[in-house]
Order: sequence, then structure tokens, then C-alpha cells
Amino acid sequence: ALPSEDRKKILLDIADALEENEDLIKVENDADIAAALNAGYEKAILSRLALKPGKISSLAKCVRKLADMEEPIGHVIKRTEIASLAIRTGNGVLLKGGAEAKRSNAILHK
Repeated sequence: ALPSEDRKKILLDIADALEENEDLIKVENDADIAAALNAGYEKAILSRLALKPGKISSLAKCVRKLADMEEPIGHVIKRTEIASLAIRTGNGVLLKGGAEAKRSNAILHK
């Protein structure tokens, strides 16, 4: 496993990348919403899929919070923080997004 400080740096880099690529992430998310709308997905799914204003900066803030934790083992977290927590604790995780979020998932993976 990577040392704690290396994992912390990775998380801080991820938070920076989220903020630096916010416009591109929004473009891909908008394309997902349009495709899901055309495919007839329900409004509830469209609402969950849409990145609300401030969501990217909120995610970046959560990632930074995890980076600054001592060793986060045992902390209760939100689902959006799972990938970041896996990095912070030196573990692997497989997250599967729905087909309706194909573009959003791909851009966040980059």
C-alpha cells in the first residue's frame, strides 16, 4: 500500500482536477442528461443524474476533507466519498454508474 502522505497527495490532485475540469465535466453531464431524456428515463433519474450548481466544488471539498483526515478507517461517509476513501485507506474499489451517466462517469474517470 502507498504511504499515507502519497495517498493524501493523490486525493488533493483529484480535488484540483475536479475543479480545473468543472466546465468539461458539466458538458459531458449535460450530454448524459439529453441522452437520458431522449431515451425516456424518468424525471427522478434525470434529477439524480444532473450535476446541480456547486456540486463539483462540494465534491472537491469532500475529497480534501478526506485527504486531511488522520487515518479515516471507521468513519461514516457519504456514497460520493467512497472512491476517495478507498484511495485514502490504500484500498481498491469498483464503482459502477448507470448507463444513463455514461459520459459523466467517463469524464470523472479521466
